[in-house]
Amino acid sequence: MITFTAAFIVAGDAGAPLPTRVQLGHAPWWAWLGGLFGLSYVLATIFASPKLGAGLFVALIVTSSTVTSLLLDNYGLMSFQVHKAGIGRIVGGLLMAVGVACIAIF
Repeated sequence: MITFTAAFIVAGDAGAPLPTRVQLGHAPWWAWLGGLFGLSYVLATIFASPKLGAGLFVALIVTSSTVTSLLLDNYGLMSFQVHKAGIGRIVGGLLMAVGVACIAIF
């Protein structure tokens, strides 16, 4: 509720108009996932981070965000311009995953 209120105040301060019902109805299906993902992140922060530790938790968030971004770019999902995942991007994502594993193990 605090996040919603803060976002509402910031949007109002920025002069951004609220969307109409028609605009909300024309939003793509994936646009509604933002709230669900935001809630998931907040709950994970509350419940999982104390058990995992700050280093592993942040490493998981950064790595999963990066790998997801590579997939979105590669396939042009969610209206992103296509940026094919070449060997460098794939190796970079894999190295990040290896880094998360190292943090988890050691």
